[in-house]
Amino acid sequence: MTVGTWLPRARKSTCLAFPCDDAAPERRLTPRYRCRLPCACDAITLNKLPPLGFGQLEDISADGLRLIFGRPLPLGTFLSIDLRTPPGHLVTHLRAQVIRSARHGTDFRWIIGCKLSPMLSELELDDLL
Repeated sequence: MTVGTWLPRARKSTCLAFPCDDAAPERRLTPRYRCRLPCACDAITLNKLPPLGFGQLEDISADGLRLIFGRPLPLGTFLSIDLRTPPGHLVTHLRAQVIRSARHGTDFRWIIGCKLSPMLSELELDDLL
């Protein structure tokens, strides 16, 4: 290997996220990975809206992600998502569209499924894992 040659990190199979608890079949075309990071979400809209608030990223793939959020979000909503490390430092900024919003078990949280736009590259995905 020469200096300057970059080799991607091998992802461990233990990083793969567990299938959803509900009866819905897996629809992602790319594998999803567990990735637990706090995030701040805002709606991307022409109207001035208050911030949507904070949630937690549960898993991520190259083309989508799953958030746990304190309230439902309307399908089709475009989101600006800031992922943060536990001390609160900004890791990255993502754009996504809500494609699923469902209650998380019996508690008051919601599972928000989003399609990323643009998709993450392999390098960007590795950086988040």
